Amino acid sequence: MRTWAALLVVALVVLAGCGSSSAVDSGDGVADITPASVPTDHPMDDRPPGVGRSGLSDPIALADAHAESLVKRNFTVRTRSVIRDSNGTALREVTRVARYDPPVTTETWSYGETTSSLGPSSGKTVERWANGSTGVVRLVGEQSVRYSASSTVGAPTLRDELYGTLPALRDGQTTLDGSAYRVETTEPPMLYGPYTGVLSAVESWNQTLVVEPDGRIRWLHIEFAGEASTPSGTVPVTGSYDVQFSGIGSTSVERPDWVSVALEATDQ
Repeated sequence: MRTWAALLVVALVVLAGCGSSSAVDSGDGVADITPASVPTDHPMDDRPPGVGRSGLSDPIALADAHAESLVKRNFTVRTRSVIRDSNGTALREVTRVARYDPPVTTETWSYGETTSSLGPSSGKTVERWANGSTGVVRLVGEQSVRYSASSTVGAPTLRDELYGTLPALRDGQTTLDGSAYRVETTEPPMLYGPYTGVLSAVESWNQTLVVEPDGRIRWLHIEFAGEASTPSGTVPVTGSYDVQFSGIGSTSVERPDWVSVALEATDQ
């Protein structure tokens, strides 16, 4: 009988070395089996600030973390906003590209097909350059070029814009996207972010956000359908809004040729 008990203990010890449990002889010929510890760490347990398991738990905290992650770093940000009527005709199309290499910023706003009721005239381009102490703007229209002084703002992290667009993601779905986190929602916000003052009603809203582990926003995308307000009444529209941050640590900024003319024209 003792021989069988001894063989049982040896077998359990061998199995313990190959599996996830450990066997210990309590002294009476009976082995006590203790399960090995199971790792509990999961990427969803170490989310960026403001990112919850089901949407954003604190949109303001995320916008702040994003801005702080870009402090003293060079980067490029691109935004594109489009509104189309029911026939697919562009009512407003605005593209913005900003490059930042502390403390210098260059920024270009381009207005494509745009109706006068929804934004600046078509074909207009607004360029800005600032170096931390001086800033100038060049406004290029179809028939003229104008210069003006500009305030010297900080890095174009879009913190204020994100304050308006991120709250819609409070009720959403959070999943892993490689090493990043993806948050999606179909719930329209109370305010329509970049379209507040333009949209009078929203019928559908799809918003996607991709966030790096440190809280830096990589990409924000919105698609919607609804109604836009115009002087002649409301019209059915569809549209999209994109924000992309890239070139982190590899963006350089060169002074445009027009800056010298603008500085002279504005007595700076």
